[in-house]
Amino acid sequence: MAAPKSPEELARHDFVAIGNIDALSLTGSEGKIEVPLRVVLRYRSMTGVVHAVAAGIGLAPLPAIHFEEAEFKGVLTPVLTDYPLQAPTLYAVYVSRRYLPLKIRAFIDFLMEWTATVPLPKLARSG
Repeated sequence: MAAPKSPEELARHDFVAIGNIDALSLTGSEGKIEVPLRVVLRYRSMTGVVHAVAAGIGLAPLPAIHFEEAEFKGVLTPVLTDYPLQAPTLYAVYVSRRYLPLKIRAFIDFLMEWTATVPLPKLARSG
């Protein structure tokens, strides 16, 4: 099947998902676009998802780093690059800020700095 040219075409493609994702949030010129997915395979890890996409099973949002890995270079193709994915959300949950151990505070600070440098995932298919 040909690569999707618009978010509306995504509904006709098979998707490989991580966890319980059932829709994608894209950003277009008209604002936020919520696209329902036809998930055909689910994984608990990104490793399974990237291998399934490389095998041609379906599309998936993948971290940009996978496109540069030697194993997948030339195999994975980003699609709908004019519609970036919404940034994923990471929650750090702890009991209370009161008496928060310095190790936990340092870890939270590290997460905040590190996530600011991580590129957004791209929607990919096998090339």
